[in-house]
Amino acid sequence: MAKKINCPSNLNLTWLQYVSVVDFDAQELGEGKEYISLFVDMSKVTFCTPAGLCGLHEMIRSHPHQGLIFVNHPEKSDTYQYLQRMDFYDNLQIFKDKNFVCHSASGRFKEMTLIAKDIQPRSSVVNNLCKEIACVVAPDDRDFQDFLLFCIGEMINNVIQHSHSTGITCAQFYPKTNEIEVAIADHGRGIKAGLKDNPQFYSLESDLDALEIATQPDTSGTFDSSSEPYAIKMNSGNGLYYLKKIIEKSHGHLDIFSHSAHYYQNGNQPITIKLSRCFAGTLVVFRLNRDYTSTLQEILREIREETSTAQQTTSDLSDIQFE
Repeated sequence: MAKKINCPSNLNLTWLQYVSVVDFDAQELGEGKEYISLFVDMSKVTFCTPAGLCGLHEMIRSHPHQGLIFVNHPEKSDTYQYLQRMDFYDNLQIFKDKNFVCHSASGRFKEMTLIAKDIQPRSSVVNNLCKEIACVVAPDDRDFQDFLLFCIGEMINNVIQHSHSTGITCAQFYPKTNEIEVAIADHGRGIKAGLKDNPQFYSLESDLDALEIATQPDTSGTFDSSSEPYAIKMNSGNGLYYLKKIIEKSHGHLDIFSHSAHYYQNGNQPITIKLSRCFAGTLVVFRLNRDYTSTLQEILREIREETSTAQQTTSDLSDIQFE
């Protein structure tokens, strides 16, 4: 029996929270389709976000290779062209013909880019990718680029160091809200397994607990500043902690899906960590508003001061609500 993913009209973060993979008889697609093991129906899709694209991309890549994968592209031509322009299909090696003119993406979006397993963390390859994303979606705002360089760099380095798989990333600027959404996903072993590399967390069994621990300071290392924001050397635990604090202070949004757990943060509002439909890997999505005026260095200074005066521990759950 084949599997089927039904994509809704809005391929976004909300859909990912309720997505399901159902059994499907491939013979319904017609003669010669009996060898299909996964059918992805995108015919109804009219709108996509980085979260939806990266999440779906890694869901497809994580599917067991027991047969062919068949993707039905959107009926709406504008949506189909957008997916082509974002290199969604190129990265899946399907629908490669582009019968339209590709205009510059500057100030609008960064196409989907694969994160290879053999890239060295904190290397020039990673730094250049971070710069490219930041400069494309915020070309005339150096202070905001610093925020993006830091946040994207930490997430990409975490994929390389801890997921044991390849990953994917893309970004989109939304002029109406003046927000930038960045998504980074992989189909690797998840945050819990990454933490269990540390003997301190060897007995960790819960994805919920893993997300709570990973977003606390000094999970497995210390802060070490460098000359540029994206080159700050931190491990996965501190990386997520600093991202969490940046989202808190800049009134942004942060979602982390890792296997059966979902972490959600809206600015400085109470954080929730709850069970969700299983995502085979890790998906990190953050939204930042370009209206925010503080600099990254100012925020990092505040965070360092707060951390040094009030050391948080993994047992401090005062700002987290479990559902």
